[in-house]
Amino acid sequence: MMTFLLTQTVVLTAVDTCSNTLAPFAIGSALVIDILAVGTVSGASMNPARSFGPALAASMFGIGEPLEFIWRNHYIYWAGPFIGAVITALLYK
Repeated sequence: MMTFLLTQTVVLTAVDTCSNTLAPFAIGSALVIDILAVGTVSGASMNPARSFGPALAASMFGIGEPLEFIWRNHYIYWAGPFIGAVITALLYK
């Protein structure tokens, strides 16, 4: 959902040449909306590498939650951005 909103905003404002004057404001607003909407749930992680690094460090050094809990739902951080980008690409065509 977060990636879909961000990529849809980028495609419709920055890529489309007829409406690129407000692109920076629109993209920044999309980021703020993403962070405020689901920041408490996922830490506003729209980048899978940003989620993978801390999870890897936590599992290597035994920090925080048990190992099973750290990796149990980690696939969501990879599948979510991919699905959001694919939906944006399909809608833009």
